[in-house]
Amino acid sequence: MFEEVLLQINGSNTLIVGATGDIGTQIAITLKDLGQNIHGVGRNKTKLHDLENLGIKTSAIDIGNENAIIDFAKSCENFDNVILCSGVNGPRPSRMCNDAFIRGVINTNLLGIMNFTSNLIRRNKICSPGRIVFISSIACHI
Repeated sequence: MFEEVLLQINGSNTLIVGATGDIGTQIAITLKDLGQNIHGVGRNKTKLHDLENLGIKTSAIDIGNENAIIDFAKSCENFDNVILCSGVNGPRPSRMCNDAFIRGVINTNLLGIMNFTSNLIRRNKICSPGRIVFISSIACHI
């Protein structure tokens, strides 16, 4: 069974949104080592450059920027897998969470990801059958 999964993985195109975070970077490196073609998206240009040095295609995009998402979705390749693991953090006690902080977290950790996914789907950029994986490690801090 494990061999069958590896055969499905090898050579597939995978988009990782949040590839410059700790989890996203490790996912990108691991899947690249397993034979996938990886396209990493993130904000940190230094970390994107490090991924490029490993043979990973990258794009610098802030998922809070709707126009950047639209431009990417119009011009990107098709993907077999989309892994969404972007997010902002800043754990703080609930009494210190003002409206601006909460809206910023929601805009990045939820709305940005939903916007990214819907733009890819509308432009038929996720192959059929395709896989969409949403990973959230930030929500527990609020």
